[in-house]
Amino acid sequence: KRIEYQIEQSKIRAPFDGLIADLNLKPATLALSGTIICKIINPASYQAVFSLLETESAAIKIGNSVSIHPLPNSSKVLKGKIVNWNPIIDKNGLIRVYASLFATSGNLLEGMNVDVLIHQNVEDVFTIPKEALVIRGGQEVVFSYDPLNHEARWNFIDVLFQNKSEIAVREGLESGTQIII
Repeated sequence: KRIEYQIEQSKIRAPFDGLIADLNLKPATLALSGTIICKIINPASYQAVFSLLETESAAIKIGNSVSIHPLPNSSKVLKGKIVNWNPIIDKNGLIRVYASLFATSGNLLEGMNVDVLIHQNVEDVFTIPKEALVIRGGQEVVFSYDPLNHEARWNFIDVLFQNKSEIAVREGLESGTQIII
């Protein structure tokens, strides 16, 4: 009875169902106290961890929604929200941000590379395609079409935010301006 009890007490159980990764011991190997045996991944609860420039840190708010695109299948979009961020800026001028994913499908792997798009409401801005932006003399410029004079015009703009496909402009354009791409 005592041996059966000791065997039962030597079993290790995780507090949730999951996947075993980085198994460090073989069966019947003695594990000393404090020995890391393995990692257990909960496939129902993934988190995206990413870095942002310190200049973008003002835009981060707990609860902001995010879209996450796994690089192996960039057409797939997962939704989530920002749950935490580290307020310490590292030596490269970056902050670490954590986002929980909703309803993962099981096609994710721990450590997988992803693109993250942070959604935020910004008032009094125009969004235009990023390919419309050109740099002339070190300044950000967008060309527009003037239908009255049938000519292109330079518009010096102030880019507020940007992502892979769009830029948010606060100054330099008016509503209804026809952008040349």
